[in-house]
Amino acid sequence: MSSFGLAVIADTATASDAAGMVENVHRAAAAAGVSAGEVLVEPVRRVGDWWRVCAYLPSASSGATDLFTGVRTARVAAADDFDEHGCAWTTWRVTDSVPELVYRKFLPPPGTLPQECDDAADDRADRPATLAMAQLWDANPGRVIAVERRFEEMSDDQGEAGTPFLPWITALGLWWPGDRYVPEELRDPVDS
Repeated sequence: MSSFGLAVIADTATASDAAGMVENVHRAAAAAGVSAGEVLVEPVRRVGDWWRVCAYLPSASSGATDLFTGVRTARVAAADDFDEHGCAWTTWRVTDSVPELVYRKFLPPPGTLPQECDDAADDRADRPATLAMAQLWDANPGRVIAVERRFEEMSDDQGEAGTPFLPWITALGLWWPGDRYVPEELRDPVDS
């Protein structure tokens, strides 16, 4: 089974920003030719001061559309799985409707060195970016920095939707959208 897909975990400042993010997810699915029945968008819910949007789009990528259109304030994590071509984890800060890339790491396919992949050239995964990602998500910086030691293992874990992203999700205190496509350890602890 193909693992090609996109997971979006977004915290927005307002309910209207959350509605805009949900619309953008559906637009991305349509642009990728994903049927509405295949798209998983969890109900929007409050997480502290934020409105959380969690979605999974099989056979789609974050490059399919602008995920930030109409969103004024948010923090966003996007997990792009390119199936046998590797995967990428990005986090964004949206302020006054302007998205800013905070962190990006491309994990090459198993058995491939990062320097052999053009996609790794766009990485922004140095220590300052890692600390900025931890701060963005109010996470323990030490736990987020520890993920750096697992990149090779994470590359080898590709092949099942969500699995290579588990260390980031855990370190940031997030959960993978829904339970339809993912193993139990990636599910929202509230729903388990």
